[in-house]
Amino acid sequence: MLHGHPHWGAWNRKMKKYLIALVILLFPNLIFSNDTFFSLSGGNLIPATEDDVSIEMQEETITIDFQENFYEVTVDFVFYNSGNTVNLNVGFPFFAPGALGNGKIYDFRCWTNDKETSFEDLPIIRSWDSSNNQPKLENAYTRTIKFEKQKVTKTKIQYKSTYGRTKWDGYYLFGTGSAWKNSIGKINLIIINNLMYGYPEDIRMGKNIWGKSIKENIIKVDEKTYEIVLYNVEPEYNEIFYFHFEDILNDYGPKRFPAYFPFNKRITTSDELSIYKKDQLRIIRNAIYALHGYPFKSSDLQEYFKNVGKEWNPPYKINPDFSEDDLSDIEKQNIKTILEEENKR
Repeated sequence: MLHGHPHWGAWNRKMKKYLIALVILLFPNLIFSNDTFFSLSGGNLIPATEDDVSIEMQEETITIDFQENFYEVTVDFVFYNSGNTVNLNVGFPFFAPGALGNGKIYDFRCWTNDKETSFEDLPIIRSWDSSNNQPKLENAYTRTIKFEKQKVTKTKIQYKSTYGRTKWDGYYLFGTGSAWKNSIGKINLIIINNLMYGYPEDIRMGKNIWGKSIKENIIKVDEKTYEIVLYNVEPEYNEIFYFHFEDILNDYGPKRFPAYFPFNKRITTSDELSIYKKDQLRIIRNAIYALHGYPFKSSDLQEYFKNVGKEWNPPYKINPDFSEDDLSDIEKQNIKTILEEENKR
């Protein structure tokens, strides 16, 4: 997918000189972002301008591993300096942990050319009113990186984040990559699904969670790994990747299950099933049976549907007289399609 270059006029270039933290003001829910570069003034951070910067971000590989209670982010950057050797203070800006209930980051680490380096936690200078319940603390993890003349420099950051108020949803602010020269040459977005009952329902990019869906660009690498590749990305400072994971049974309000469960309402295809893991397909297939009170023989399925079925409408209840004839033609076809997909894995 080619993400075209928007026209950047003189006004937009001038705006890049403002505080990188201004982006976070526009996005108060974000707690993490791309590396960008800063100047130091009196112990505080102020943004550097890109007017004389000869360093471009050739490639950025963002790997996000979704676990049950946290997600881990690893970002590998490839920079190229077409000018003279320069030392830059590179910062990873974020809000105070737990800001506005969006969780916190921890276990932050960083590397330069494969060597782990130390970093400082420094405050960012603000020049705006922090009223209206805006967080009052904005910091950045910073370190100095030497960019050699006409050479490639590789950097890396890694951290963990809790989910905060939104279960299994993740954000990554990549727009600060626009501080470097030219566009971001290539973005490799790698999503690893280690959730037992969650699947990547949608992935978006833009200025908020309602940005453009890029789900159609997903390439399945293996049973739990997905990749999206973007080229020549010229973002604005406040652009994000938003990852929305949903329960495999779509068990979300306001209506109770099976109100949003598609597998007893319409015929599904093997392409639609590719987003799920094999063990998740087993759960979905047996959920169709559970809707008719099937008495499961497997202990894990007995336990699972006993627990989740309490919240269904109507609740799961064993039907000792269950018959295959209770299933609709749509349900029979979907069970067949799902089982065929399981057997392929």
